[in-house]
Amino acid sequence: MFVAVFLLAAGLVGCASGPKYDEVAAKIHPIPPGHARVFFYREQGHAGARMKPDVDLDGEKIGKSKEGGFFFIDRLPGAYMVSTTTETKYEVQLDLEAQQTIYVNTKIGMGFWVGRVRPVLEEQEVAMKTLRKCRYIGYLEELGGKPRKHR
Repeated sequence: MFVAVFLLAAGLVGCASGPKYDEVAAKIHPIPPGHARVFFYREQGHAGARMKPDVDLDGEKIGKSKEGGFFFIDRLPGAYMVSTTTETKYEVQLDLEAQQTIYVNTKIGMGFWVGRVRPVLEEQEVAMKTLRKCRYIGYLEELGGKPRKHR
């Protein structure tokens, strides 16, 4: 019994908490004029649940890759480099255009010592299938709420 409870608790440690995408979709503000939007998400799974590496944009931490979680950012058009690092650094370039929405899946894969989290561009149809199952892990003030500490 103790082992079963421990395994369940260990599995929940890395899971995202927060409202599901469908609960916050109506509260997500429109893309500001002259900007683009990027959604970052990671599907729910069993491998690497406890891994929560930073997601960086041009070297600046913008969030975490958390199992079952998503967040978004708005940026001016231009070229940006998204990176994640565990035992290996992975990068993907974003070429943003005004009023465009891009989706980045931070996929978990096997590594030598630990899992690897790799940012991958996804088409909207593919991304939305997973994004609708994810929970919002961004800043609540983006949705008109009170700020909270970003974890």
